[in-house]
Amino acid sequence: MYKDVIDKDICFFKCDQSMLSIGIHYLYDDDEFPSKYKKYVNQSFQFCKSKILGFKICQYFEGKKQGECNIVYNNMKIGGGEFNQNGCKQGFWTKFYKYLTPQIYIIYQGEYNNGQKINKWNYEWIEPLTRNCKIIGGGIYDQYEKKQGEWTDLSNNFKQDFQVIFTGQYRNGIKQGQWNTLFRRNQKTRFKIVCGGLYDEEQVKQGQWTELSSYFSEKCKIFWCGEYKGGKKQGKWTIKQFEEDQFEKLTQIIGGGEYDINSFKIGIWTELHDNYNENCQALNEGQYHNGKKINKWIIKYRYSDRESFQIIGGGVYDEKGRKQGKWEELAKNFCDSCQLIRFANYQSDIIQGQHMIKLRKISGSNLQLEDLEIGEFKLGKKEGNWIEIADNFKQYLKNIKDILKYFIKGCTIKGLRKEYGKYNLGNNPIRSLMILGVAFMKKEEKYNHGLILMMNLAELVNQYIMQTIKKEKRLIFVRQNIEGFKRMSLKEWQGEYDGNGMKDKEWVQPNENFWSFNLSIDHGQYRNGVKIKQWQIIRDTNLIIEQGDYNQDGHKHGIWVEFDDRGYKNLIANWQGTYDQGKKTGEWIWEIFQKHINSWKSVGNFHYDDEEMRNGICTEIDQNYLLNHFTYIGTYSNGRKVGKFKEKLNKI
Repeated sequence: MYKDVIDKDICFFKCDQSMLSIGIHYLYDDDEFPSKYKKYVNQSFQFCKSKILGFKICQYFEGKKQGECNIVYNNMKIGGGEFNQNGCKQGFWTKFYKYLTPQIYIIYQGEYNNGQKINKWNYEWIEPLTRNCKIIGGGIYDQYEKKQGEWTDLSNNFKQDFQVIFTGQYRNGIKQGQWNTLFRRNQKTRFKIVCGGLYDEEQVKQGQWTELSSYFSEKCKIFWCGEYKGGKKQGKWTIKQFEEDQFEKLTQIIGGGEYDINSFKIGIWTELHDNYNENCQALNEGQYHNGKKINKWIIKYRYSDRESFQIIGGGVYDEKGRKQGKWEELAKNFCDSCQLIRFANYQSDIIQGQHMIKLRKISGSNLQLEDLEIGEFKLGKKEGNWIEIADNFKQYLKNIKDILKYFIKGCTIKGLRKEYGKYNLGNNPIRSLMILGVAFMKKEEKYNHGLILMMNLAELVNQYIMQTIKKEKRLIFVRQNIEGFKRMSLKEWQGEYDGNGMKDKEWVQPNENFWSFNLSIDHGQYRNGVKIKQWQIIRDTNLIIEQGDYNQDGHKHGIWVEFDDRGYKNLIANWQGTYDQGKKTGEWIWEIFQKHINSWKSVGNFHYDDEEMRNGICTEIDQNYLLNHFTYIGTYSNGRKVGKFKEKLNKI
């Protein structure tokens, strides 16, 4: 048995959540402990440390946590506490509650008695660099860990620049009396009561309430206002929206309707669309009967909260609340810059027959619809020939919008003005580009036998942008990316699917990071959806940056050259080495390719044993090598660093 050395539990938490247990790993220093387990533990720990800002380390005795437990965040101890002999938390504890930014986090601290929270507990805002520490919430627990008296709870959506809290009274862990919701934009402003209502003695909502909508956000402040009876919504309820920067003034009532005594929606309702937000202000309007939608419903949309809603779609529900006949509805990616409308025929809620998605374009007072996706449905499933919008459309559109923001910041564009929190560019081509964004994603056409032809339409992107941008040196990086697209614009990507819908035979396809301006193409063969034989990744300059073979099981095998995504436009990097059944073995060399001298240069290396453990003398690459050019020479043993590593500055 392997025991009596170091026995620790490592629990990692994610940056955007409170605490997440990725797994329990037991660490041993016994040399007889199987190397494969040492490798698993060490690599898991190193991986998590590199990807996650915080973790906690606790000690075990006979399977129970005991003694001191430390919580580490951003390489600093920020809290923890102790476990008693029963494995229960005891005494004063500081717990990590929420990550806000790399420099700001929230802790939750107070006292435990045999595993139960007691007495005063506080939420505390922490800024380590400025030593700014402020209590922003909390209250008192009784001896049974039930909340008592006045409390301030934090919203699950609490953020640095969007702070929502709830204040009120608890009695034996149950909310009672008046509870208020308060909001402030950041630490420099004061909390203001924005909504609230009354709970009875059993924590049941009663009387008039104003509640945050589930769509409530920093730029989309939506509230529900109406009456509760016995915890059920009844009577008339309205949906209200505030001005973006204030709560004192209501812009308007944008929706609402009526509930019956059983809390079923009845009569005419105006509801928020499922994806309602500041970039998709859309409403659904129609009739309810006993909680089911019936008869004709319309879809309305506006670009800005200073504009009126206009009808852009709709259709009919039958008496059972099922869609019937022709419908014009918002596609799942609909937003201000990508106004996609789905045209479909429904039979009892199932799409049947011809289906189309069109891009809604507005030029002055003229409305145009451009076909983007066309095909047939049979019993709700796609059938026959199709032209489809690419799956990674949304990411590509985001990249285009990011470029536009960069340009807008760095350039003077005629007619640019900021209005109501959005850029209103009038007839400027940049505005047209944002509205037309989705058009650049029309790159797939499906034919019989599964043939796919993809076309890169980025030449259009280049034309629109370059017409409106002044030639400023500070934008050269973005221009280089756009020029890369221009060079790729005539290339075609294609491949085949087999009868089971699996990729088959030779494929030329965009690399998974292509739409992040990686501009690389994958070329190789599939069998039953699994990569086999030789594959290559080719850069926009026709430079092969990754190459190697897959075996029949889809595992990498033999000599491989692998692309390192830390490379930039003028400095491409890769690893060269050998795989054995998907495992790295032997020496792996890190190389960089410098365009200005058109050559590869070896910079670093690792040695792997049969268990894919690093061993021997290695040259490790600094994480910021492409900026500082540092490497570190030292020794690994069983996947762990041993002794000192010597720093080296490399010339490029």
